Amino acid sequence: ASNTYTSFTQEPPKKFNTHVELTYPDPQEPLPSDAFDSLGRLKDEYIIKTTKRAYPEGHSIWDKISCNSSLTLKQFSEWLRDDHKLKLNKWDFVVGYKNEVDSETKNKITKPFSTPVYPPKVVLDYSLLPSIDLTLPQATTAIMRNQKCKPTQQYLALWKECKQLGLIPDAATITIPKITENTTLKEILQHMCELADSALAEGQIETKVISDINSRKIWVIPGNEAPVCSDYETGEDIESICSIKIII
Repeated sequence: ASNTYTSFTQEPPKKFNTHVELTYPDPQEPLPSDAFDSLGRLKDEYIIKTTKRAYPEGHSIWDKISCNSSLTLKQFSEWLRDDHKLKLNKWDFVVGYKNEVDSETKNKITKPFSTPVYPPKVVLDYSLLPSIDLTLPQATTAIMRNQKCKPTQQYLALWKECKQLGLIPDAATITIPKITENTTLKEILQHMCELADSALAEGQIETKVISDINSRKIWVIPGNEAPVCSDYETGEDIESICSIKIII
């Protein structure tokens, strides 16, 4: 596995910039006569305009934004927000790739194998659940009155599961998610190494893209594998983002 960029071309790297993508109506669908102006051109209100944002503006595959691996997942989200005005929406970490044949075109394609990192699973405290001897309305009231039972709907769903099971599990038997908002980036990278090894052994991937984190000083997540973000102020999706360098 490697985490390097190598280029043998003399061409300058492609620059990614914000642009507007235009989507026109299906030519097979009839449009009203007033959809066109006096010159026969389609009016703007019939054209869907979607802004495809790049961050940072004009970046190439060589550009990076850097953070420290000591950041927790929550702090990483806050760093993107405060330092880069980006909202972290989703992060599926790619641990490897596998070659497959497209069933329709018969062409060889390389598919990524990823695991969800963000948003993390909410860790619920079973000790806060009301007795399963209560009725659903009574349990709902108890959960809503308990300020610690947040998010309310997830606690209510958990109570229903326990009610159906017939007991509230002991804390010692509960499996805690590997990744929470308090997990550091280094811990996440270490866990991804374990998942990559497991996926390779089980034949789920043919190539690992992450390994030996403990012996490295940096890890770079390329832009095409980076978390999904949007502009914090406009809400517009970031289509192209630069690489993220994590200093270990």
